Amino acid sequence: MTKRLILFGSLLLFAAIALWQLGGKASPKKDDGFTPTSEKHFVVLIASYNNAEYVQKNLASVYTQNYDNYRVIYVDDNSSDATFQKAEQEIARWEGQARTELIHNTKNVGALANMYNAVHSCSDNEIIVILDGDDFFAHERVLTILNENYADPKVWMTYGNYLDYPSYRQEAVLSRPIPALITEKNAFRNHAWASSHLRTFYAGLFKAIKIEDLFFRGRFFPMGCDVAIMLPMLEMAGHKARYINDVLYLYNRINTISDHKVNFKLQTQCGHEVQSKPVYNRLT
Repeated sequence: MTKRLILFGSLLLFAAIALWQLGGKASPKKDDGFTPTSEKHFVVLIASYNNAEYVQKNLASVYTQNYDNYRVIYVDDNSSDATFQKAEQEIARWEGQARTELIHNTKNVGALANMYNAVHSCSDNEIIVILDGDDFFAHERVLTILNENYADPKVWMTYGNYLDYPSYRQEAVLSRPIPALITEKNAFRNHAWASSHLRTFYAGLFKAIKIEDLFFRGRFFPMGCDVAIMLPMLEMAGHKARYINDVLYLYNRINTISDHKVNFKLQTQCGHEVQSKPVYNRLT
């Protein structure tokens, strides 16, 4: 019975993804001639807090990728539940120790501080793939699809398409390509938020963000860190940011400690503060 349920769930997921992609807008095509000749090196960065319930599915979605050239940085942000212990167990179960750096914070510092420290420990040419500790890759070809896109040297970062979990729908449709005119005018801060999961970027691009632009009231933004990092990188990358329409991510809607459920007011304040930060110039 368990095997039948797993099979049914997999079929449901692939059907949902297929229907979404048929009904959605087409992704910008990769430039002709950029067929991957090698595997880019990815770093899957997972910042996690009190996600014991989701550790198994989260890490399984990473270790079952049909792609080899990647490593994992898993940061447990001083969870009060068994997140760290379960992560240890799952990493061992998948024999992922050689490719995984497991960090156990002795003090809770927040998602953005964890991201900043982890990315700055990476080489500039490593490609960071952001996976929240309560979310999941949508299927086993996620890194393969990213590699196909990063074969184009004009791609410095990507944003993309996701489905909500467990409905396998996207309730609030946020995923769409940013209009070319917005990119040309460098007007990302005046445009509706669109650069959603899955978010990836070269570590070197992230490192060009000034640390003071990641601060709110004297410390790293406690919420809205996705907006805080993506806006400066979009401004610096310009047309080298690519939207991927393929569904690569499952966003967990049932986690009770998601930012918008914990403190929507603070999340909104952080968003306004990010918008008011200085606009970055385009890198060449």
